[in-house]
Amino acid sequence: MISEIYSVFSPSGREEKMREYIADKISGIFDKVESDNFGNLVARSGNGDFCIECSMDSCGIMIVHIEDGKAYFAGVGGINAEYLIGKKILFCDNSIGIVRYDGKTPNEAKVSDLYLECDSSNLKIGDFGVVKSGYCETGDKMFANGLGSKIGLAAVLETLTKFEKIDNLCVLFSSQKRLGARGIQAFLGANEFDKIITVEGVADKSIKACALVVADRNGVCNTDFKDELEKVIDNIAVTDDDLCMGNITASGKGAKCAALGIPVSHKDKNFECVKKTDFFSGADYLKEVIENLQNKR
Repeated sequence: MISEIYSVFSPSGREEKMREYIADKISGIFDKVESDNFGNLVARSGNGDFCIECSMDSCGIMIVHIEDGKAYFAGVGGINAEYLIGKKILFCDNSIGIVRYDGKTPNEAKVSDLYLECDSSNLKIGDFGVVKSGYCETGDKMFANGLGSKIGLAAVLETLTKFEKIDNLCVLFSSQKRLGARGIQAFLGANEFDKIITVEGVADKSIKACALVVADRNGVCNTDFKDELEKVIDNIAVTDDDLCMGNITASGKGAKCAALGIPVSHKDKNFECVKKTDFFSGADYLKEVIENLQNKR
């Protein structure tokens, strides 16, 4: 399943293929699976006050200018120039372009200095592209470009597909999270929950194994919710990453928020790495949290 997820085209703002993929995977597990006006995918059973959030988008590029056979682009979702140089860019029609930089100092490059070497006749202004994943495994390790952006989604799907049916739970597969948590803001502006867990990849300088993240750059976990989750997840961590806990906590009437962090080494660099043991620990933790929630009802 993990390699499949990384082959699905889903840059921020163009997540329709990922919505279709996820809806097919969780069909029958929830009472309702539907998209909202913003492009989020929402799976619901019952009217519970607990929600799990994970993103379904990835960073990418958008074509802004084509001249003399070169396609110039803007970054979508915080992607940096030095990382992009030399990468293969995949488009929705499966065409490929190579990112080029004609300067001598890559560390000083801006995205506006870069262009694509490709068949520009196939492209038009506004087309979206993503860095081609190149997913691979060796031993206990998984590697891919952009692994950290989808590892949370992979863990949530790994968990959900272990259930035949789930009661009293909402799962938000959010769109445009790499563009400032826009899908989260749109959904939680119209829906309120008492408790929300976000599942994300976290730089492994912050955590060394799958952990309950009780504070990120912009938010902190409610003490009572932390104590409840500690009964399941015994590894506690704080991170400087922005996991959008602040956006979630301040939503609606205010929500108790925590994060399940899966460590990602070489985050935001070439071929990010996640240990399989950490990934499956995260899925097991999440399954136990869901089961405990159902047993209390």
